[in-house]
Amino acid sequence: MTTEPTREEKATRNKHQKPATARQRRQGAGAEACIRRSLDQLPKRQFAVFNDIRAKYGNIDHLVINRHGKIFLIETKSHRGKVTYDGKHLCLNGKPFRKNPIAQVARNIKWLRTTIENTCGPTPWITGIIVFTNASIYASDGKKTQWMPVQQLAVLPQSSLIRTINWNDAKRQRQSRANGTTRVQHCYNAYERI
Repeated sequence: MTTEPTREEKATRNKHQKPATARQRRQGAGAEACIRRSLDQLPKRQFAVFNDIRAKYGNIDHLVINRHGKIFLIETKSHRGKVTYDGKHLCLNGKPFRKNPIAQVARNIKWLRTTIENTCGPTPWITGIIVFTNASIYASDGKKTQWMPVQQLAVLPQSSLIRTINWNDAKRQRQSRANGTTRVQHCYNAYERI
């Protein structure tokens, strides 16, 4: 489902960024396939999974929606090494990423939220996740971690992805029972139109 970027998408690209090499594209595609296989483990009755969604600013690697309308927007990264957060930037081996994955996810969340509002009405909460298939995540104290909050996003290794989604699903289920309503349940089927 991958397509060529539109003229507008090309125009919004940073002029100083080099296009990805063939090796980088293969590595990224392999990482996305790996995450796709992980997401296939989620129960089909409880989760809808969409892969490689074309968005205004490129693509959304994966989108997971639970039966309560909770949305997870997942950006997959295949980099190797040590991922940290310096308070401003997500860093790989102590250096900021060439392309800012936090800004990438934030742009895609904004676009998706607007698209859903225009399609379904309610404003959904979208949880942004940056998942690394080959890197280790380290907290600010220097200890290896399975989950790191960064600017309202979750940064985690692949091994924590399904557990994180399931934990959020259980949390949402408890909140729904307490509130008696779920704002975006009626949109669950409409997401396939996006």
